[in-house]
Parts: sequence; structure tokens; C-alpha cells
Amino acid sequence: MTAKYYPDGKLLDRAPAGDASQTWRAIEHGLELLKQGVINLIGNGRSTQIWRDNWLPRGYGLNPIGPRRTHSLRWVHHLIDDNGSWDETAIRRHFFHCDALEIFKTSLLEHRTADFIAWHYEKSGVFCVRSAYRLAVRRHYGVGDIWSSSNSEQGRAGWKKLWQVAVPSKVSVFAMKIVNNRLPTRVNKKYRHLEQQDVCQLCGQQAEDVYHALMTCPHAMALRQAMRDHWALPSEQELAMSGLDWLLMLVYTSLEVLANLFMLFWYTWNIRNKVIHEGAAPFIASSVVFLTRYMHSLLNIRQQGDCVDSKGKRGLAPAAFINPKQSADQGTKRWKPPPLGTLKINVDAAFNHLSGEAAVGVVIVD
Repeated sequence: MTAKYYPDGKLLDRAPAGDASQTWRAIEHGLELLKQGVINLIGNGRSTQIWRDNWLPRGYGLNPIGPRRTHSLRWVHHLIDDNGSWDETAIRRHFFHCDALEIFKTSLLEHRTADFIAWHYEKSGVFCVRSAYRLAVRRHYGVGDIWSSSNSEQGRAGWKKLWQVAVPSKVSVFAMKIVNNRLPTRVNKKYRHLEQQDVCQLCGQQAEDVYHALMTCPHAMALRQAMRDHWALPSEQELAMSGLDWLLMLVYTSLEVLANLFMLFWYTWNIRNKVIHEGAAPFIASSVVFLTRYMHSLLNIRQQGDCVDSKGKRGLAPAAFINPKQSADQGTKRWKPPPLGTLKINVDAAFNHLSGEAAVGVVIVD
């Protein structure tokens, strides 16, 4: 097969053959799927093309969105300085913010070894039929989660952060539906033969997929711009469409900003449903008042802690609710390992004032 169909030894660069045998056509069918999950691990960066190859290890598009400006950069080694580290100045100049952050988090192989390929959707880097099947289902239907039971550490961390966003459970579930493309938009209904048309019923201008309904529909855009005067939200550049997993691009954003964004998307979808099914008028001013008051009420519930009301309902668990005036750039303090030759002790304790029980936990690391 190698001698006949890819004598240069580069299977992933092989174009479909017009006179191929049935066996090779079957291989080509799976090869297109393989290309979606293969990623280049960067050593010296001399065999990986910046805009063509997969080399950014994240849960969505594995190559950069595109350049911020025209330039002649082609190979990844153009982004590595003489010390074998990422050239921060060049990367920030030529890449969008979300891509730059992913590049800085990507580790370079030691001793400037040659780049080599791995299977992105397994932590071991070894191809697995299980994760490849999930990838195939997602490509075909536009739904499902490649990372849900994958061994990928990044995938688990991304989903864990999304579930940590301090919003009501119904809003968290709604956000997961956005990520998995499971909202009943007209595009999804038409795909399942439940609708004959997929044009947005609010604007009548574009097909109503998830991104249009929540981002580019005129009503969604107007409400988002109005809420920027009250809440910290990601910039329009950060919210740019980058494929089905566009929302996962925001996992690096602070929990406070994600809470605002999820609440905004949830209410935008609710207004869309009221307009279509109840004939309500989409007043932006009233939506702004509702969202700000609703978030303020959630903040009060959080401050009350574990108080139980007359109906036996508890407040939301303590979490990072947004202060409308809080800066979007405020980050969380991360744990750091101790210096060589020393020990670090982390301790936490809890006390139940009703039963009198207490517990303490200690972790000591070198």
C-alpha cells in the first residue's frame, strides 16, 4: 500500500486516489477521521505548519483560528526563540488572544527533538477506537461530547470548569446543551426532519443554528451590547465563531465572566421562545432590568449561605458570583509547588455547629 499510494512516506498528506482499490478506498474513509484527531507534538517545530497542521492541544479546533494580520510566518519554529522557548512578542503580535494563550500553555519537547504525531483524544497519545468513534459521531451529527469519558486531562479540566460556574443548575445544563449543539434550533430541527425551513423566525435573515440564535441574531446582539454596561463579558473577538466548540474557547475566562455569559445566553434563548411561541415583544430595557435583578438576587442567596427558607429550600452553594463592577481580568491564585529542599503543608478544616463534629485534613508535599 505504501509503495503504491504514498511512496513519499507521508500518509496524512496523501490525496484521494481516483483509481484506488476497494481496500484502499476503505482506508481513505477512515483516514479523513484520523486527520481530525492527529496532533503534532512540537519539538523543534520544523516539520509543523502553523496554519495547516493540528498542533494546539485543546478541546476544540486544533490549529489556530487565523492570523491577526498579514505576515510570512509558515512553520512553528518561526515562533520559537534562540533559547528554545516561545517567542512571546511574535505570538502576541500575529495571533488572536485565545490562540496565544493556548500556545503559551503548550510545552515544547526537550532537547529540540523533531516533531512527532500523537492521537489528541487520549492522554497517552495512542490511537483508541473508542474516542475515534465519538469523534466520528460528533462530525456526522454535530452532537455529542468527545471528552465526556475520554482520558484527556485537558478535556476533564475544561468540563470541570464549566460545571464550576456559579449559576443555577438549569443554566449549567443549558450551557452544556450549547456546547453539545443540542438546542432545538431550526437548523437542528430541519436536520431531524421536524422543520422544512431553517431560517431564523426572529430576523428572517440567516439559518438559525445555536451560534446565530445566541450571538448573531439582531436581538441577541442588542441585548449583549446593552448588558456590557452592567456586566463584564468577553470581547466580541473572543466570542468569534470557531466551529461547533466555540463556547469551549472561553474556558480560560474567569468564572465570574462565564457566569454572566451563561446567564445572558440562557435568557436570550428564553426571550426567543417567548417571541416565537407566545408572541411577546422583545424589549431590551426590560430584559436588562430582569437580568441585573436576577443576578442580584442570586448574590443575596449566596451571602445567606446554607439558610433554609419556609419552603425547605436551601441557598445556592458558595461560589464565584459576579460583582457587576468586578474586572474581567481578575484571576484566581493558583497553588505552587514548594522550592527544592523544602516541604509545603496545606490544611483545611470544617465544623458542624449542629452536631459538634469537626474534621481536619492535611497534605504535605515536597
